[in-house]
Amino acid sequence: MIHTTGGGQTKVLHFLTSGRVVKDKLPQPPAVFKLIQSQRDADWRELYTVFNMGIRLELYMDDAATASEVAAIAASLGLRAQVTGTVEPSPTAEVVLTNPKTGEQYTYSK
Repeated sequence: MIHTTGGGQTKVLHFLTSGRVVKDKLPQPPAVFKLIQSQRDADWRELYTVFNMGIRLELYMDDAATASEVAAIAASLGLRAQVTGTVEPSPTAEVVLTNPKTGEQYTYSK
């Protein structure tokens, strides 16, 4: 479980020694982040390392079936949840993120 606020979409790197976190099904970031981006003249890659981009909590599951089940339970409780990606074996720790707004792919590592 990762509380994404205060570390952005790459915060999981603080807890990994190996493994590739592929975030390729992220939701569109809320409009406030476009405003921040335009006012700071920051690129999207930077924003994903600083801000949560609308995702406050990440839960990592053993398999896709468990992840879907947990998302369904959350929905039954009135909480918005979705599967946002996968974790793959890798000798190094990295996050590969696809920006849903632009389609650009960013890779972050320790």
